[in-house]
Amino acid sequence: MNWTVMFAVYLDERMESGATPAEAGQAFSEIVGSSWTGEFNAISLFNAMYANWSMYPGLACEVTTAEEDQVEASCNRPYVPLFESSENDLYGTSLEEHEAAMGAFQAAIAELKGLNWDQSLEGGNLHVSITMD
Repeated sequence: MNWTVMFAVYLDERMESGATPAEAGQAFSEIVGSSWTGEFNAISLFNAMYANWSMYPGLACEVTTAEEDQVEASCNRPYVPLFESSENDLYGTSLEEHEAAMGAFQAAIAELKGLNWDQSLEGGNLHVSITMD
């Protein structure tokens, strides 16, 4: 099963229980946060997240800044066609809800590691900024 589909099922269940997408992403970080062991800087956090994102076939990121205290990158969104083909209702979740939940998850993991994670849409890409606290 595709990672996006699995996360959509999780997100739909959490939202049916009354959670917002951001709350669901935060809760997911609490489930898996303890597995993020070791010291992290901005580069190693980006590399770890990129390894997770590689579950998305077709993923591509352009890193424009890579320093221990700051990473800036622009990544495509290869999961978008899944939402487009389901008329933006993938197992009860929308693209916007998916990205809000994943953004909250990534920000919460970054916070656990003493970093800040910010993401925004720029054109059709996801812009990621990681900085030290």
